[in-house]
Amino acid sequence: MCSLPDWLVNSILGIHHAVYYQDQPQPHIIEPHHQLLDHSSINQETSGVNGIPLQSIACSEYLASELAKQRLEMDWLLQLESERLMTVVQEKTRQQAVLLQRYESKIMNLMRQKDKDLEIARNRTMELQSFLVRAEVEAQEWQKKAMDSEAMVIGLNNSLEQVREGKVFIFTEGGAHDAESVCESSNRECRNQEDQQLKKIACKVCKARRLSIVFLPCRHLCSCTTCESLLEVCPICKLVKNGSMQVFLD
Repeated sequence: MCSLPDWLVNSILGIHHAVYYQDQPQPHIIEPHHQLLDHSSINQETSGVNGIPLQSIACSEYLASELAKQRLEMDWLLQLESERLMTVVQEKTRQQAVLLQRYESKIMNLMRQKDKDLEIARNRTMELQSFLVRAEVEAQEWQKKAMDSEAMVIGLNNSLEQVREGKVFIFTEGGAHDAESVCESSNRECRNQEDQQLKKIACKVCKARRLSIVFLPCRHLCSCTTCESLLEVCPICKLVKNGSMQVFLD
């Protein structure tokens, strides 16, 4: 805060001077022969420098001293308050810097953790995409195997039908030849024909037991159960066996 201006101090002193003179008692009217002497003594007591009363000069000096003292006190208080505010501002700035550093460290840690989580999620997504591709390929392979199996079943059914038809033909022909043998041919010729037909459903290995095993993947009905365990390739097409299936012929 600034000190009081000089014009305000002068105004205060002028007002005090006017009040002082208003409060002074008026001199009594005395005899003419004593008036000059009393007036001279009063002027000597109340006059100072350049006609200004001594009491007014003392009061003015006192007010000026008090104003200067108050000005110094105000300057000291302002300086003290300024230093206190500066200390508070510095402390607040330091606290904000500490908080900012602390939050910055936490934010950096959170960002690093988020980056790790994103990397893990990205790797997981790539793994899932790879898994989906493999699953799709496997599904296509299983679909192809199912179609192959369906075709194999159809082929086996056709083979079984052919075998059944051949068996019926054999026994039908055999019965016919048995009937005709009485009338047209000898028993030996009939047995030879029956033997030739029976060879068609006999095991291709031992020639003694009936066919009951289908080799895979060639689907040839070519072996009995006893010989199948000893074979690694199909006796008809020589294809390597990777499986077999047993059928029952009525």
